[in-house]
Amino acid sequence: MNITKIASSTVIIETDDTKILCDPWIENGEYYGSWSIVQQLLDKDELYKQMNECENIYFSHIHPDHFSKKTLKKINKNKKVFIHKYFSPFLKKNLEAMGFNNINEIENGQSLNIKGETNITIFAADNCNPNICNKFVGCNYSDNSKNSQQIDSCAVINDKSSVCVNLNDCMQPMMIETVRKIKHKFKKISILLVNYNSAHSYPQNIKNISDNEKINIGNDLKRTNLEKTIKYIDDLNPDFFIPFAGEYTLSGKKFLLDCFKGTNSQNECYDFFIDSKYKKNFVMLNYGKNFDGNKIPNFERINKSDISEYNQKISNLPYDYELIEKPTKSEIEDLSNLALKNIMNKINLFKLKFNHVLYIQYFNKFIYLDFDNNSLKFVNGILSDTRNYTIMHLDEKLLLQLLKGPRFSHWNNADIGSHIDYTKSKVKDYDYKLFNCMAYFHS
Repeated sequence: MNITKIASSTVIIETDDTKILCDPWIENGEYYGSWSIVQQLLDKDELYKQMNECENIYFSHIHPDHFSKKTLKKINKNKKVFIHKYFSPFLKKNLEAMGFNNINEIENGQSLNIKGETNITIFAADNCNPNICNKFVGCNYSDNSKNSQQIDSCAVINDKSSVCVNLNDCMQPMMIETVRKIKHKFKKISILLVNYNSAHSYPQNIKNISDNEKINIGNDLKRTNLEKTIKYIDDLNPDFFIPFAGEYTLSGKKFLLDCFKGTNSQNECYDFFIDSKYKKNFVMLNYGKNFDGNKIPNFERINKSDISEYNQKISNLPYDYELIEKPTKSEIEDLSNLALKNIMNKINLFKLKFNHVLYIQYFNKFIYLDFDNNSLKFVNGILSDTRNYTIMHLDEKLLLQLLKGPRFSHWNNADIGSHIDYTKSKVKDYDYKLFNCMAYFHS
């Protein structure tokens, strides 16, 4: 079995029978323009050639660093596509809209033959258990609470001699049950593709902490992410492991926040493992390089001075929403009033209470959201209240798109893309259910 790393989570898994392209993303400007590839002198023509030679594609989930519409425009649509069969068919519908028509949805933990002796098995991160999803992420806000709303999946590709586990963005501790099932079904793991990062707006987008605090928090997060990677390695005990995914540079006007985000660089990951007890099983791949399952290739460190010109270029990239017309105050306020009804339907359905209020800054005013009292007001400043509060600061053009709904922009993607800054009464407090509810704050 041969593994070629294209970029971030984009890999090609090649067996004697076929090639499977996983999560293609090589075009800059995903997450509305703020995520760009970590530059390694990519030969895009060659990479597209390699990707289009693959007969199959596996998509782990809908996030744009795994389902990059900008990249997929240049990918042949006549390939076999493999995805997890989730309660929500959102990924499938997006694939169909892109022009893919040979889409194979696979039930949780089920195996499907791809070609010859090559098979794929796909697992949901939470093992399709809504109790797990709700416990760790607080994401279970469907109209049918018996179904999992978790979007992440992992895949196992196996042939007659090798087993490759592709974990994508699946994170501990949600994966405990799923890891147990993988170990039971596949006794020996040859190659583990394992994430060593996580993506979020903390700490880089928190306005009321110092730069030094952001660096310290970021370093703590980096270490935590690597410890989660070790947990997977210990649990699955692969012959070799390849760290990948979550590799990105903030571009556009948020570029200056890049140095504060709590994500490990490839150099940092390499330094951590090359001096560890895991070094004999450790494979770090530069973009475009491959591992044949036997001989470990050398990793070439990325020199920041070599990519300074590239970083300057991507720091000037425009965001998607910057190209639209600026809204008026009345447009924001009218859409906000419509959005309140939508989000309160979800909050009341699940009888949620938060003891927390949200402010969304727009122009020189604030949208004041008090979900515990079904209240929305437009105010000139922060009101007196004993509850914790969060102020969200974002471009009014993006706010307009978010209020119009997910077809235009999604709150979760805006957060992951570092487009929203926050001022918080308690910096380290984060209520997953509260902020996941924001997905429904649209008209």
